[in-house]
Amino acid sequence: KTKNPWDAINASSHFRKCDQSKKANTFLEKINDTILKTKKVKSAFRTTFGGVKRDLKEFDKALSFGNQAHIITPNNFRPCTLLGAVNMELGKYEEGQSWYEKARKLGAPQKLIDDDLRSILMGSDKSKRKDLAKFLYKNDPDRYSWIKNILNKIE
Repeated sequence: KTKNPWDAINASSHFRKCDQSKKANTFLEKINDTILKTKKVKSAFRTTFGGVKRDLKEFDKALSFGNQAHIITPNNFRPCTLLGAVNMELGKYEEGQSWYEKARKLGAPQKLIDDDLRSILMGSDKSKRKDLAKFLYKNDPDRYSWIKNILNKIE
């Protein structure tokens, strides 16, 4: 109604927090992104839409939106965290870790990354949870010491 793209981006974020990603998707699909003027808005729109697609398990579209956002704003960590998360969910752990490292170097707080990884881990099915837990723990047993409890429960 306001024609302000930030309102759409923020509304989408609220829908996602309420487990209403389908509503966010319907909402965002109606927006003609060619009217978005600044790089910041274009990137935020694509990152947000990519997050919605991730929630809906449309991983190819999520990766596409994330890559587009990263090209538009290569110094913004948000597209990198999206790409990290999607790759982790797809089982591409090395690639996911690489995107998360890039996000960290661009200013993403370590807590945000760790919370994201914890959420992915806990939301995974048992076999994926085990594989991801092993990968993370092997890469950094100190940082991911909390994973040892999860591994003990799984095995």
